[in-house]
Amino acid sequence: MSGHKFEKAAIFLSFKIDSFPNRFSAQFDTGAESFFKENTISSFIENNTKLLKKLDSISGNKNLNNLQVKSGLSNLNLKFKDTVVLQKKVFLYPNTGKIYTEEEFDTSRIHLGTLGVDLLKNKILIMDYVSERLTILEEIPSNYKIKKSIPFVLDDINRVYLPIKLRGNSFYIMFDTGSSVFSLITFDKTIWNGVKKNSNMDTLSVSSFGKYYDVYGSTIEEDVYLMDMNLKNFKMHYNTRPVNKTFLNGLQVIGTTGNKLFLNKMIAVNYKNNTLNILE
Repeated sequence: MSGHKFEKAAIFLSFKIDSFPNRFSAQFDTGAESFFKENTISSFIENNTKLLKKLDSISGNKNLNNLQVKSGLSNLNLKFKDTVVLQKKVFLYPNTGKIYTEEEFDTSRIHLGTLGVDLLKNKILIMDYVSERLTILEEIPSNYKIKKSIPFVLDDINRVYLPIKLRGNSFYIMFDTGSSVFSLITFDKTIWNGVKKNSNMDTLSVSSFGKYYDVYGSTIEEDVYLMDMNLKNFKMHYNTRPVNKTFLNGLQVIGTTGNKLFLNKMIAVNYKNNTLNILE
């Protein structure tokens, strides 16, 4: 990416849908709601009567990247290796994805889109980054010890926001598994300018829904606390993509963190009691 090599970029899951024989894939993204690319999944719906019956029209003003969502699939059994999750609704992202012919249905791991935060409501997400495994459970198994527990807040679509402190001021950042590249990225120029950083700067060009934006990065040279982790000497980035200011419980949301801070850990994100737990 822009001349820089990143070993980890995103998380992808392999799964089946109901009785359909194909094994699909999707990005796992806690910063988004679930959606399938309309053209791709429609290729399969047309050849599967049971799936066709689960196709619904969407009323109201539901949008994905400023495109109105007109349809979705309801009550899908998503079958992972040893876990089945009932997904009440998956939106169809309009006019996106490859159209497949019936002769191409056996293509390995057809990419459908994104599985997101709606999959996790009132569940516990356990992610073992070292072994590259995850599961969705009702409780943390007794053989795992909680080493550390940090409270977070949820927004109205179930996204996780973690506390961060800059120069004595409290903010939130979103925990986004859709990104493994950045330890800390902000969209707020005032925040970016207000943190003491190394004079060495790098620039990346990053895509968001097909549009590219410049991202600047530099090493933090002062104490910045995400939960109880000091991010001094970590890279901080600034994304030039315009984003409206958001507030939760009176505190401003200033950016996101991704998988990068946890790649050597096992975590349990408890959507029942709003805590992020470091396990051992």
